[in-house]
Amino acid sequence: MSDNDIKKLEIEYEDILADRRKGSDLRWAAREWEEVVTYKFRKKILRSDRVNHSINKLVALGESRKKIEKKVAYIVEDMRHSLDIGMIRKFAVTLPKIMKLIYNKILVNKSGIEIIKESTEDAPILFLPTHRSYADFLLISYLTYHYNLPFPVIAAGMDFMSMAFIGDMLRGAGAFYIRRSFMDDSLYWAVFQEYVQSLICDSGQPMEFFLEGTRSRRLLGCVLECWIRAKLPDITIVPISISYNRTLEEKLYAYEMLGVPKPKESTSGLLKAMRILKEKFGTIYVHIGKGISVSKFLSPRVDRHLNVDPFYLSSLSPKEFNACESLAYHVIRVLQNNCVVSVWSLACVGLIRALWAGFWSLPFDTLYKETLNLARLAKKLGALVEGLDTIESIEDHLRRSLTEHCEVVSLSDSDNLVYIHKIHKEIADSKPVRLKELSFSSPTTVENSVTHLLLQYYVNQILHLFIRPSLVLFIFQNSSSATLSLDDVYQKFFVLSSIFSFDFIFESDYLKQDVNDALAFLEDEQCVIQEAKSSHYFLTQTKISKGNTHCEGHNLKEFLAVITKPFLLNYQVALQTIEVTRVWSDESSVVSAIQANIEGPASRHCLYSSLSLDTCRQAVKMLIKMDALSKEKRPDGKNELISNKKNIEYLKEVLRPNLILESQKSKL
Repeated sequence: MSDNDIKKLEIEYEDILADRRKGSDLRWAAREWEEVVTYKFRKKILRSDRVNHSINKLVALGESRKKIEKKVAYIVEDMRHSLDIGMIRKFAVTLPKIMKLIYNKILVNKSGIEIIKESTEDAPILFLPTHRSYADFLLISYLTYHYNLPFPVIAAGMDFMSMAFIGDMLRGAGAFYIRRSFMDDSLYWAVFQEYVQSLICDSGQPMEFFLEGTRSRRLLGCVLECWIRAKLPDITIVPISISYNRTLEEKLYAYEMLGVPKPKESTSGLLKAMRILKEKFGTIYVHIGKGISVSKFLSPRVDRHLNVDPFYLSSLSPKEFNACESLAYHVIRVLQNNCVVSVWSLACVGLIRALWAGFWSLPFDTLYKETLNLARLAKKLGALVEGLDTIESIEDHLRRSLTEHCEVVSLSDSDNLVYIHKIHKEIADSKPVRLKELSFSSPTTVENSVTHLLLQYYVNQILHLFIRPSLVLFIFQNSSSATLSLDDVYQKFFVLSSIFSFDFIFESDYLKQDVNDALAFLEDEQCVIQEAKSSHYFLTQTKISKGNTHCEGHNLKEFLAVITKPFLLNYQVALQTIEVTRVWSDESSVVSAIQANIEGPASRHCLYSSLSLDTCRQAVKMLIKMDALSKEKRPDGKNELISNKKNIEYLKEVLRPNLILESQKSKL
């Protein structure tokens, strides 16, 4: 590797905390700034055709117009943002002080700042950052203030609005509040659409929200409708990938995935959380990606037109909706590809594999070698990797990561072993964690699972790099034929990508390219070989001694095979669950049953991360998508879920070998 490659991150990224460590935060926050003008839209919304149409429909049903108009005014008052330069300056004083205490650096790619500056001249801007922490939206706002960029208006949940003082402060810094669920309230939906589209079309401020969940997809569709209905010539989406060495909420995530509800956002909770100021959270990488033109992406996929009817009377057609979904998947894929891979995420692969093997410690040298090798593989797959693209080495970053994550791991000087801690036990010793909602049969399940899920949280941040080679390898390893044609691999990969589509992002337009890239990678790593003058491939049978095909003494094939095991075990238990019980009242009951049924196999396999509620929920969505579960109406009008034996058998065959049966055999 050349010196230029090694210094890539230092050249392209700059630390926006560096100047703040030298100068006065107060003087910096009070510097001259162009006054932010809050777009006045309340009257416009009240007088809009869309909202008036909704009001008239309710009046026709016998409701009072005066009461409805008051309700509209109340909704707007609850929802509205107000960009107050005074409030923004308060954040500009406070945030650097906190960030300097807990973060080493906040590195931002300088080319991305130029992208934003150029984009503001062409079309309205939509910031779509990754979402891994509550700190994300504050970080983007801080970034825009630091670089004198237009300040964004930010979609936030109502939970934040209810926080004393904090809700008003966030509103003053550009937050507008939306309900978690509102599709059954036609008046709220009309006001919401008018508000969001007025902001994107007329306010002159960038809009920001996180592209996750049903609510955000509706928000994206609402924004994109402005282009589809020809209200705007274009919209520029700016993807912003944020990578943390350590996230603030890592333990909350682990408990939430077991079923412990996360604490409700409150000011008192925030004050209690201030103890984190004594901890270190490493470096944050912010990568601002190239702007995505909505016009260029959607033009080949939808017929942009002006409707004969008023545009607010027509909802998105299935074709338009699917095009918006494709854009959402594309943006998420770009966000993933632009994330800087942290050494800690790579190290967590080695740590969790040790746990899966039943060990709570491993030699530092073993962890280092596996981390270094995974870094090489990640870079080969196109990732920008911390430690390979920086002056500091992988070993330097690894040692620092072990220190930053001292609650979950520790490096012993006496024997040079890395010890993994059961953090639930340690937390419980100091302050009991409420686990009333959990009903696992063994007391050790929670004790083991919290550590597993915390490590899996970081592993998941890099799995997008390896999932395609892993699934292609899975196809070969589970084939009854010694060789497979390229068309065979395509066909089987299409099925697997559909099954795994709720846990991983696949773009339907690029599935063949995904296979081609995965095969090229596997062939280069000597895992598969293409037959001469043929489009057929076969799996290498001998263990290659070439150093770069091994992870901690195991070959790449083994590594790629094991990383999907928590998901496969979850899917297989899900299939077994709906095979035993054919009728279900709703999705949540299936999710609960899957998590309960998976406890035994997870314990026997040491695959406790398969207990994740997220994976259980995604498994149920997969079962419905693949018609293993179908929604039907009962005679009383209520919906229920019915399992389909034929499709269950098909999925069981696709997802061989059966990890549940393997674990039962191992007990004999």
